[in-house]
Formats: sequence, structure tokens, C-alpha cells
Amino acid sequence: MDENIFSEQQENNSVTVTEKTPDNNVKKLTIILCVVCALVGGILGGIISGSIIKNSIRKELSTAVTSETTVNQTTTEKQTETTTKTETTTQNNDSQDNISSGTITSSDDKPSLEITFAANEIYKYNVDSVVGIEVSDGYSKGYGTGFIVSEEGYIVTNYHVVEDASSVKVTLHDESQYSAKVIGYEESNDIAVIKIEPKGQIESLIYGKSSDLSVGDDVYVIGNPLGDLTFTLTKGVVSALNRLIDTGSGYNINMFQTDAAINSGNSGGPVFDKHGFVVGIASAKYASSSIEGLCFCVPIDDVRSMIDEIINKGYVSGKPLIGVSVYDREITNYGFIQSQRRINGAKIMEIGQNTAASKAGLQVGDIIVKLDDENITSVSQLKTVLSDYRSGDIAILKVNRNGTQTDISLILGEYEPSQPRTSYSYVYDL
Repeated sequence: MDENIFSEQQENNSVTVTEKTPDNNVKKLTIILCVVCALVGGILGGIISGSIIKNSIRKELSTAVTSETTVNQTTTEKQTETTTKTETTTQNNDSQDNISSGTITSSDDKPSLEITFAANEIYKYNVDSVVGIEVSDGYSKGYGTGFIVSEEGYIVTNYHVVEDASSVKVTLHDESQYSAKVIGYEESNDIAVIKIEPKGQIESLIYGKSSDLSVGDDVYVIGNPLGDLTFTLTKGVVSALNRLIDTGSGYNINMFQTDAAINSGNSGGPVFDKHGFVVGIASAKYASSSIEGLCFCVPIDDVRSMIDEIINKGYVSGKPLIGVSVYDREITNYGFIQSQRRINGAKIMEIGQNTAASKAGLQVGDIIVKLDDENITSVSQLKTVLSDYRSGDIAILKVNRNGTQTDISLILGEYEPSQPRTSYSYVYDL
């Protein structure tokens, strides 16, 4: 931007004086000085104004100001104080008992969506809030990416990155390293929150709205492909919206598709829109010699409230619980040979005590074949359909019991995370 964009030129600076008396000379000199001062003042004012506006735009991405903190400020104070991310946003909006992730808390707080940034600017403004993650299960190591969502040290990543981890190590862009602990997770949307104890000030990223995305929009990914190509930037476009993707966890997850390069080690990294806001979490890709550019991201709108609940409670409240352990294939071992038989539905192996299932009269061996109006042909399908319910909802299960179909009504309980199942990997607790 031209710094003199607001400067003005005085086209006619001549002054007519009728009497050349000492008083009139003084008046003439005074008028001339006023004109000169106005001219110089206009030029200097233009330079200063242009400089402030240019600086404000370049710093817009790291601005986070709520209406509560700015309503009584002067324009000069706003321009000065909003050039960096302020801690007052989270301090004013959050209590010690209720921490909200991200810097921006509503669309009204966001910088203008008219402002867009080049790839190098998006990288520059955000890379310090992206982290590399190394996990170990005691036998092998794995790698992923995460991003800071709170100055208290909370970091978002994928659930599958930390799923089996006995230890988690985080590396910041400045190469400082921290041990991290898993705060909680939401497997059905492949998200997890971990936490470090920062030694100094750290900055969180700014949430955008994934619902604003359209096919063809530019998106940018920062991550750690292969675990050692740290803090890599890739760019692509939104290829499609609302894809139901089976990540192998037994859940079909709603994601948007992109051709931005996402590889092993990118999982859990932030996906930015052209305004520099986080609109997604890099999660999955299809890979083979015949497949290129099929990568998928969890929309931030789908998980933003879940992230806050995990931070504050350690889990997502309101998730439904039937109270059963189910499977959809029967496995028989014959020495080194294994035989599998598919089951059409979800067969109950165990029933929890004092759960919705036990109270409703479900039995071990029952095969769930329908949930309300949805036919159930697999455990994965049951998990997907169940994710649309909340605890306290009434559901009707149709079960196949010894060849006879029976309808059983139950009030769904509330799921709370427990230790992951270590036996029978094909059995799921619902």
C-alpha cells in the first residue's frame, strides 16, 4: 500500500491582500503559514495513517479483540493494542473453571473476512502455534502434528495419533521440547486434546468457520510429514465437502476433501483458509500407486465445542451409551489358521451392570439388526447411527434372539471414557 495514499496537494495556495500595512503583512504571513502547515500536516498525516493501516493489515491475523475489551477504547488505542494477540480475550471470556479453546469466540470477534493472505504470510503468522508430536507405546515410535488452542498449553491433534501412546513428546517451532499428557479424546471424530506446561508465553491459533468453505477454495496445511520433514507447508483446494470417510476406527466421519499434500506425520495438523483461520484438522488420505490427491480433513465446526468440553471435563458429555460390548465377526483359531464368519448385525458379547442394556432386558447373544428406522448390518454402522443420539434419548432396538426378532425400548445412558479395550480387538464397547 502506498504510504502517501491519504496525502493531499494544495492546487491554489495564492492569497490576495488589499492593503500592505504591517497588520496586513502579519495577516498575510499568518495565512501563508496556515496553508503551509495544512499542506505539511496533510502529508505527514497521510504517511502516519498509511503506515498504521498497513501495519494493522499485516498484523490482522494475530488480532483478537472482543467487544467487551474495546468498547471504551479510542481509535489510537485499538490500532496499537490489536497488533498482537492479546491475552485479555481469553482472560475476559474464560474463567479458571471454563477454558475456551481458540482466540476468537464468535464471528463478531473475527477480523474482516475481506482480508486474505499469501501462503508465506499464513505460514509466518501461524507456524509458531503448530507442534510436532512424537509418541511411543514402549516398543515403537509414531509421529503426528498438533496445534495450540489455548495459552495454557492445550493442543489439539488426532485421536489416532495418541491412541496407543504410553508417552507423548511435543516439539515447538523454536525447537523447545515438552512432555505432554492426554487430557481426553473423541474417537468418533478422531480428535484428542493433549497438554504441556509451557515455560514461556505461547500463542494459540484462531478458529474460522468450516461452514464458509466452498469447493475450489484455497486451503493450506502445516505439519510434519514422515515425522522428520518438520513444519512443512502444503497448499491445495477444497475438492469436495461432506464426505463420509471410514478411517478404520469403526466410525464413518464427516470430512471435507482436499488435494493439498497430507502424509503420514501430518495427522492432527491445522488446515487454514485464505484468511489464515483454522477450518479443519488433517486426518486421513487414500494412498496407492493409482491414487493421487485424495486427502481428508475434519471440519472445525464439527468438533469445536467438543474440544472445549474435553479441555474442561476430560470428555464430551451427552454421548449415548447402550451398555454392551458387540462384534460383527466370529473368529475361530485352528492353530496357525484363523477362520472368520461375518455376522449380519452387531452381536452382544457382554452387558454392563446397571446400564441401559441391562435395565431394558437385552441378553448376551442378541444380535442388534435395527436401531429405530435404521437397519444395522455391522458394528461400524451401529456406531455411526448411534452417534446421532444423545444420552437420555429413547431408542428402540430390534434384536434377533434365537431366530426370533424382538423390539426392545431403552433410555440411552451417558458415555464416559474408560481404559481402552486391550483384549478382543474386534469387540467394541457401546
